[in-house]
Amino acid sequence: MEKISILFSRDSHVDIMPTSIPNTLKQHITNALGKKTNRKIIVIESDDWGTIRMPSRKIYDILKKQGLNIDDPYNRYDSLATEEDLSALFDILATFKDHNGRHPTLTANCLVANPDFKRIKDSGYTKYFFEPFTETLRQYAHCENSFSLWKEGIQDNLFHPQFHGREHLNISSWLFALQHGDPDTLCGFGHGFWGHTIRRSGLQSRPFLAAYHFRSLKEEDRICQIINEGMGIFKEIFGYKSRSVIAPKFIWSSKMEKAFSACGANLIQSQRNQLIPSIHKPGFQTKFHYSGQKNSLAQTYLVRNALFEPTSAPNNDWVDSCLKDISRAFLWKTPAIISAHRVNFIGAIMPENRDKNLIMLKELLRKILLRWPTVEFLTTDQLFFNNNI
Repeated sequence: MEKISILFSRDSHVDIMPTSIPNTLKQHITNALGKKTNRKIIVIESDDWGTIRMPSRKIYDILKKQGLNIDDPYNRYDSLATEEDLSALFDILATFKDHNGRHPTLTANCLVANPDFKRIKDSGYTKYFFEPFTETLRQYAHCENSFSLWKEGIQDNLFHPQFHGREHLNISSWLFALQHGDPDTLCGFGHGFWGHTIRRSGLQSRPFLAAYHFRSLKEEDRICQIINEGMGIFKEIFGYKSRSVIAPKFIWSSKMEKAFSACGANLIQSQRNQLIPSIHKPGFQTKFHYSGQKNSLAQTYLVRNALFEPTSAPNNDWVDSCLKDISRAFLWKTPAIISAHRVNFIGAIMPENRDKNLIMLKELLRKILLRWPTVEFLTTDQLFFNNNI
């Protein structure tokens, strides 16, 4: 096995985590670091709420026939949450309470805007325009009243929005492809979709979903402006500032951390490795994080150490594997922070995706309470701000 080199700097980041180390050992290393607690705390962080993904099953079939590169679980199953999706999810969450009387609450990391396709097209693809996601919902079948359910979920402590970004879209890259006539991108645009990868035209473009991936200092500054605008929209929609953030695709820079801080976000949700774009060469610099670690701005990182992502690998036993992740976290006296993307709870395109995953979620929550009767369900910001973790 390779030697593990852990180099602590002023902000206590670990620069190297060899890829040859088995994933289970990586989890133990991550859990071993950071502040400890004897309490059994569980946080469920769920990304992508509010953003467009695949508009409908009909459009998926059309784009598939057109040859777009869309053969991944998110494009097959993910879409805006319908009223039925939200009601079914909230019914499951409301069934359970911890010993303090708290329901399991999704920290629902949301994108607060989507492209305004008509105005962008009218500009000849020369300018970008957006609309709040609440406006987008009104245009989708069975989503017209979804935001009313969002508000009910918030009031009932089942659904707690935090900031994921203004859009889950790299605007510079997308407009570049549109302006250069990439046929895949134009086809997707015509159907209100951007979640594909260019592969036929040879056009060099960053992934459209990597919203914070920049190639120049000017682009980085523009992304910081987008963060500021997005945080303002978040406060306008929800009536409070988001105290935590999660960067799309886990790509962000230290300058963006300053933008988060200026908007009042002192918690950064993360996976183990932050991806930092490089202006001068391809690829990313990586920076290792663990829960409780602080940066030079006194922001705290909270790292996900458990997975419930059944849509990504439907043949896996996700209840058993997530329980093992939680057990490892509790062994090291650290909170279990579960990653569970929106796609797992969406049935607008294929109802069976939502239905079978909610059965697993119900079983997971039942077994958590059975195995750890003193467990506490918290949101991301409750974990830190109300409990000094």
